[in-house]
Amino acid sequence: MLAEVEKMETINLPLQTSIWETSVNLKKFYEDNGFIEIRRTYMPLLKVSDAKKVLSNTSNNVAIKSLKEVMSNDLLVESLTHNVKRNYENTHLVNPVATMGIDEWKDLIFADDLVLSGSYVYLDNDEKQILAYSFLHDSEKESTLELGWCGTAGSENIELIPQLVYQQIRYAYKHDIQFILGEFDTTDKYGMEVLNYLLFAPCPTWITYQKK
Repeated sequence: MLAEVEKMETINLPLQTSIWETSVNLKKFYEDNGFIEIRRTYMPLLKVSDAKKVLSNTSNNVAIKSLKEVMSNDLLVESLTHNVKRNYENTHLVNPVATMGIDEWKDLIFADDLVLSGSYVYLDNDEKQILAYSFLHDSEKESTLELGWCGTAGSENIELIPQLVYQQIRYAYKHDIQFILGEFDTTDKYGMEVLNYLLFAPCPTWITYQKK
C-alpha cells in the first residue's frame, strides 16, 4: 500500500501516520522506509487521591480565576481565544492546523464538554490580561476528567501553569473525581511542563511519523 501511495504524483502533502511505541515491528518498518518521528504523545492517568500532598500545598490565589468567573468579560475571552489559537498553531508547525476564523476557534475552545468551573486562567495584577490558562474537560470514562489545552500569553510565565493544574486537581478532589487524564505532545512545551511536574502513572507513548 505504501508503494502505491508513493506512486501518486498528485499528492503534494507529506505522508503521516501514528503508532504505539510498543509496536516494535511497525516502528522498524516506518523508520526503514524513510519516515521521521515528528512528535510523541503521552496520555497518562493521575489518581487524584495520590495528589494529596499537592492539594495541601495549594492555596487560594486571588490572581487565579475560573473560566466561569471571566466568561462575562468579552475582552478576556477574546484575549484567551487568540492565545489558545496562537499556541496551538505553534505546536503543530510540522503538520499545520486548518485555517479557521476567530469565531470558529471560540466554538472549538468553549465546547460542551469544557468544565468552566474547573478551567482556570491566571490574571495580571489589574485583572485585565490573561497570563496563563489551563482547561479541564468532561470525559467519557467514569469518575474521570481530562486536562485540555494549557499555555501562556507569551514565552514567559510558563511556571504559572502548574499552579493552575494544582487548582484543577483540587477541583477534582472536591467533586469526588477519582482520575485526571492528560494528553501531552513533545512539541508542546506547556503540556510537557505539566507532565514533568505531576506524578502520572507510566504509559506507552503514541508516536507520530512523517515522510515528505
